[in-house]
Amino acid sequence: LTRSLVFVVKHLHWAPHSLIEAQRQIRIDRSIELLRRLESAHANEWQSIMTLDESWFYLWTSHETVCIQAGQQPPEMVKHMMGDRKMTMSIVWNSQGFHLVDAFPKGQKFNANYYIDRILQPLLESRSTGGGPGLIIHADNARPHIARKTFKFCRENRLEMALHQPYSPDLAPSDFFLFEHVKNVLEGAEFPSDETFLVAIQRALSDLTGDTLRVVFAKWLNGRIGSL
Repeated sequence: LTRSLVFVVKHLHWAPHSLIEAQRQIRIDRSIELLRRLESAHANEWQSIMTLDESWFYLWTSHETVCIQAGQQPPEMVKHMMGDRKMTMSIVWNSQGFHLVDAFPKGQKFNANYYIDRILQPLLESRSTGGGPGLIIHADNARPHIARKTFKFCRENRLEMALHQPYSPDLAPSDFFLFEHVKNVLEGAEFPSDETFLVAIQRALSDLTGDTLRVVFAKWLNGRIGSL
């Protein structure tokens, strides 16, 4: 009971606006359900849970902090503009490693069809992930993740869905740890092509050991969200 209360309170602390009682109750119920799944999967070091999300990555970034000499003028900080080169990445991972890294094609809509065809179906077909009965998919409440077609696909293929707390986008491990880590690694770099950028992404992910990923999942379980 103590762990449940800590988990729920810490996960309910993050909200973008005041919620009505029914909305708060949904957050409580889903927090308790997610905690139950994380505790159950703890025995096998969370191998049965796949967490995923999508994020924009710019193909060039400036350093947010620089060292300068006393009296020296700081360099000009250039902000990103709407048309700057960027790529949307979907990353599926668990405590054992990274099982799918998908680069979103330019001009393609991210909808339920794309999510099923490019993310869920490959997970099912991959033997290394154990994709099948007992596999739990955790994602936030983006529309493709919770579309009726997505729920139907999961039911038909015996994929369990761990429903995320509403109004809590930053309580998923990709948001409170992974994306920040990768973007920090890429800070200050400029990539001449999509191919060189994707190589850098894979390199940044390969530097994360299983021990580190298990610590992230342990922090998620204990409500201690934040960077390592």
